[in-house]
Amino acid sequence: MESFSQKAKSEILSIPIESSKNTIYEICALLIFSGTNLGGNIFSAPPEANPVTSRIINLSKVLSQKNKNFKKITIKYNSELGQKETDVFLPIKIDFENYETINIDGLFLHAFLRGAFLACASIVNPENEYHLEFCVNSENIKNLLLKAIEQSNLNFEMKTIYRRNAYVIYSKSAEKITDFLVFIGAKNCAMELMQVKMIKEVRNNINRTTNFETANITKITNSAANQIEAIKKIKKHKKFEELPNSLKEVANLRIENPYLSLEDLSKKSGSEITKSGVNHRLQKIIEIAKELA
Repeated sequence: MESFSQKAKSEILSIPIESSKNTIYEICALLIFSGTNLGGNIFSAPPEANPVTSRIINLSKVLSQKNKNFKKITIKYNSELGQKETDVFLPIKIDFENYETINIDGLFLHAFLRGAFLACASIVNPENEYHLEFCVNSENIKNLLLKAIEQSNLNFEMKTIYRRNAYVIYSKSAEKITDFLVFIGAKNCAMELMQVKMIKEVRNNINRTTNFETANITKITNSAANQIEAIKKIKKHKKFEELPNSLKEVANLRIENPYLSLEDLSKKSGSEITKSGVNHRLQKIIEIAKELA
């Protein structure tokens, strides 16, 4: 069964190539964040069947035009027919050995972050929890990613930890993860995440309401049981008729309606007894019962 992370990446892989500029920045991100750099202008990519390599090959067709002013990148990968390579010609200056110098055009940040997501990110199934993370193997690449996310104006509050010799940049905000998926083009997965979140919130609200009502019923039942026990004790000691009429009236109401709340008892009384009045009289009955041996 396809995971939510795979589903998001499959959706991104199906996005048509928008323009040569988008292609440039997406390929750059794929090369940088997949950790394929061998040094210089040669990259060793995963096997051809890998989604990252498959995307690079498709995108490279847009940037296959030779030009002496363009930067040539050779990408090597393994296929069923043996080792292959494809050339990409970048019409912009990018130093893959010095990530601090890379400037990303703000108009194409979505393409750059799309490539980063494909290369090194994963999302947990939102049914379980909200968690998006990127895993990179160097501090320079981590800083480049954080810089790109900051430039995107998504107001993404990313956290960073160092785990198993790698930097993990992550977020647990459902809203921010949804915004990010929309930004990079995975709109269907973003919609699915929002629907899951809405269903979970409705379910949680129902559970909270049910728990509150259950607790309230338990409280009413326990209180009523104590009140009825006190009334029966007074009757057993033949002291009930000695009670003031106001207490006898409330006592009879309670005996006749053992499951009603104080507010409902107040409404059921024929006279103008407030909820606090009913409570006060029942507490008085309990005090009288306690004084009896």
